[in-house]
Amino acid sequence: MLKRFCLLLSLALLLSACRVLPEPTPEPLPRIPFPTLPPSPPTPLPSPTPLPSPTPTPEPTVEIQAQPTLPPFIPLQQAPLFAPPFAHAEPPCGWMGAAGQVFDGEGRPLNGIIVSVVGNVAGQNVDALGFTGLAPAYGPGGYEVTLHNGVAPGIFWVQLFDLAAQPLTEPLNFTMLTDCQTSLAVINFRQLDAAFQPVLP
Repeated sequence: MLKRFCLLLSLALLLSACRVLPEPTPEPLPRIPFPTLPPSPPTPLPSPTPLPSPTPTPEPTVEIQAQPTLPPFIPLQQAPLFAPPFAHAEPPCGWMGAAGQVFDGEGRPLNGIIVSVVGNVAGQNVDALGFTGLAPAYGPGGYEVTLHNGVAPGIFWVQLFDLAAQPLTEPLNFTMLTDCQTSLAVINFRQLDAAFQPVLP
């Protein structure tokens, strides 16, 4: 018992002799200033891309084809009539040409119509004109076109025009031979459209 008491007393003295040391107060750490970054410029927003405007689809083009119209004048015969050159009998075989008349829809001769003949004879090009009404030897409204001073083979196209150079017929093809008795090609025309009024001088 006494021994236990002594032990407790020793323990009490020991504990009373211990001094509790104060805990050290932590010193505040120095503040390290962070570098201040300059403000970055604002990033520009991308400008809106305009939407492509719709391209209008072209409407299909409808081509209206004109109906073919008949020429105002047609030949009286499908091929020329060949005859001796009675208006140019001298010298013999010294002339070759085309002649004839142009009639309106009622059979009356017309003056002031241009008669154009183009072609080739003896290797030479021919481009000759005549006018109705200037060659009375072939009748009223008669015309004459000289093609060659002599007789030679040739190929030609004859066509009528008004004074405004508008065609009145389709080109009519004919050929000439070397026969002195057939060196005149007689080609007559008649009006097909009665409403046509030729341009007169």
